[in-house]
Amino acid sequence: MPPSLQLPASTLARLPATPPARPGRTARLIVAALAAALVSPAIAAPAMPATKVMKIVKECNEYTGDTPSYCMITDSNIAAIPKGTKIWYWGPDLGVADPMMTAANAIIDAGVGNLASGYCIVDQTDMAHQAGMCAFTAGSGTLAGFNALIKVSEDAQGGFHWDGPYWTAGK
Repeated sequence: MPPSLQLPASTLARLPATPPARPGRTARLIVAALAAALVSPAIAAPAMPATKVMKIVKECNEYTGDTPSYCMITDSNIAAIPKGTKIWYWGPDLGVADPMMTAANAIIDAGVGNLASGYCIVDQTDMAHQAGMCAFTAGSGTLAGFNALIKVSEDAQGGFHWDGPYWTAGK
């Protein structure tokens, strides 16, 4: 070895006298089998459920801003959320403390045990054109696994529109 590449005697003393053995055929087969199992479609993560388009209209004649307060569905393209379903709003702020913004926990109540929970935020700076969004991430009964990302808008007649993708996890 050239003098510049010589290892100190203390390092040479710690090295094994013979190089380590190469893995045997059995070890290579086990590693190959494990690698194949990791990429196998049989154990791949489940695919995302198909999304559908939500088109709901609700009126809020009974909405008072108190906790709880509700709006009612007047039109829906989702069988599990029929006309007459109530949307309950439960604070923390229903526009009373901040009249410019409503932010509230929301529950879709489609009848006994058929519920979905989420959160809504609505900008009320222009009361004639309120806009916002809601996200729902859990449900029970006919709404089990319900998820939605909803754009909230208001029409000229005062109807609130919920439009956006929804899906049902696990179905």
